[in-house]
Amino acid sequence: MLGGDYVAGARGICWRLSSLWGGLGGWRGGLIALRDGLIASRGALIASRGGLIASRGGLIASRGGLIASRGGLIASRGALIASRGALIASRGGLIAFHWI
Repeated sequence: MLGGDYVAGARGICWRLSSLWGGLGGWRGGLIALRDGLIASRGALIASRGGLIASRGGLIASRGGLIASRGGLIASRGALIASRGALIASRGGLIAFHWI
């Protein structure tokens, strides 16, 4: 009977050690998952910051396009005024030619 108690006690110790080892493994796995979650969160933050910078770049480019469009409008007005001036000058030249 005494030998059976030793075997049962040894089995109980082995069972407790294996369950302790399994518990430690689960705890370690939880820490690894937490670390991976923090890394993924940091990656999402960096990606969000990159999107914000890209959005700001698009806004600056849009503003540049607006300024260029305004410059083109001013240039076309200048060309219209110049063509009117040339028309007036050609009329004046025609009148002067008729007077000669």
